[in-house]
Amino acid sequence: KMQNKLFSCLNKYKYFIISVFVIASGLWYSNMVEPYTVNFIPKDVKYYNTVEIKEKFDEFISQYPIFEYRVLDTGDIKVQSRVRTICKQECERYGSTWACPPAVGELSECEKKIRSYPKAVFFSSVAEVSDIMNMKEMLSTRMEHEALTEKVRDFLEGEGYETFTLSTESCDFCERCAYLDGKPCRFPEHMHPCLESYGVVVSEIVEKEAMEYNLGGNTILWFSMVLIRR
Repeated sequence: KMQNKLFSCLNKYKYFIISVFVIASGLWYSNMVEPYTVNFIPKDVKYYNTVEIKEKFDEFISQYPIFEYRVLDTGDIKVQSRVRTICKQECERYGSTWACPPAVGELSECEKKIRSYPKAVFFSSVAEVSDIMNMKEMLSTRMEHEALTEKVRDFLEGEGYETFTLSTESCDFCERCAYLDGKPCRFPEHMHPCLESYGVVVSEIVEKEAMEYNLGGNTILWFSMVLIRR
């Protein structure tokens, strides 16, 4: 009788028992695999001390008007095709610069490049204008953010990191982009593809990281991301 009761009990809760076993197996496996299992990430760039990056960066940004920043794992960054669709259908800069699609490459290539850098420094700066509805005035503040972005890139390179920069809007460093003439970029050190061209949704990162996206009034927040690897 005791044996029958035992079998009856096991049969009654068999699905629960199986679920527990599967979860336990998954936890065991997750502790056994490599720290990074995302495709395209080389084995020699697995270990990065985020605390060390933040400590050095905190000291650096005290000299510059960076509003907020986060150190991200690039494996957590979503690359979405819908952003490309919006670029193609709604942006007049599509197909006109080296910083925009299709010049930046297929979305799968962009994702591969992002994943090849294990960490990213994602940051914002604030600009003030007299009238938020004045597009010309608003866009004129962007160049200060681009200069700041290059200072961040230069600092990280000085710390021994190899970098790749994604920034705001489309590049307008030149009055006419060499892309239109079938020629290579004249100033690659200043040409940073926009985040959206790589399928990155800025608002989703901002929300996930509990950052500010809109300060209201006549203020503008510009965002950039510098990918890093050693």
